[in-house]
Amino acid sequence: MRIFSVSYGIKTETEIEKWLRFLRKIKNEYDWHHPIETVWFVKSDKSAEEIFHDLYEPGTFEGFIVTEIKPECIEGWTSNQFWLWLKNEPTKQESMT
Repeated sequence: MRIFSVSYGIKTETEIEKWLRFLRKIKNEYDWHHPIETVWFVKSDKSAEEIFHDLYEPGTFEGFIVTEIKPECIEGWTSNQFWLWLKNEPTKQESMT
């Protein structure tokens, strides 16, 4: 599993249906953590380009960036839950795929 950050600026006039579609997709199809309002971290075997095309909703965001990250290179301050999630072994479900 690789780890990616998904960062965005949401447009103020975004249609709620588009926003909800983005939220459902990221929550249902990815192992995720959401430590900061406009940043999600996801674990996936997909590429940054595949994740971008999977999650991006035209007309919803002012900017949308997917970046692969290396856990050992992350430095910051947020909840302990995020740091535990970052270090976790794959779940049983991930091991079966």
